[in-house]
Amino acid sequence: MLVIAFIWALLHLSKLGEYFRVQVLASWALITPLFLWVGENVARALLTRSDVNAAGFRKAVIIGLTEPGLRLEQQLIRDPSLRIQVAGYFEDRQANRLPAEGLNRILGRPSDLPAFVREHKINVAYVTLPMTRHSRVLEMVESLRDSTISVYFVPNMFVLTWCRRASTCWVGFLWLRCANPRSTAPAELPND
Repeated sequence: MLVIAFIWALLHLSKLGEYFRVQVLASWALITPLFLWVGENVARALLTRSDVNAAGFRKAVIIGLTEPGLRLEQQLIRDPSLRIQVAGYFEDRQANRLPAEGLNRILGRPSDLPAFVREHKINVAYVTLPMTRHSRVLEMVESLRDSTISVYFVPNMFVLTWCRRASTCWVGFLWLRCANPRSTAPAELPND
């Protein structure tokens, strides 16, 4: 509706509205959203059919059994058009520090990841570990250097106590501002 109102205002302000028939514009305004909706649903149905292009599925692992990791896995399961299958989690913390609902999905420790990636042809790794000074994330990423895996970092909002948390989720993108306008000193990362 907003697009239609914008086009109407544009035509009215530019005095071009008299060159277009109202019936044509009205039929366009009614038919176009319908065709877009049908096209999107048909494309989604074709992409999610299990018998079409089964090789198109990407295999993923999540490094860090955390709340953001569990939410990410649920989002990937909920949207089959992404065509990502999560194999499980890699975690090195004690079981009493982890969410109970993911304990049975732990595949190993992050140090086991390079061999697992090669053996099971994993395409994507999501890192949901807290941002700290520990070198375990850098070492893990360095160990994957010889593979073709894509590594994505998922922000863990719970550990960002060192900055003013002002985040917005807009069209699937997370916008995060980590600046303290009252301080000119650089932010310090917390110790784990």
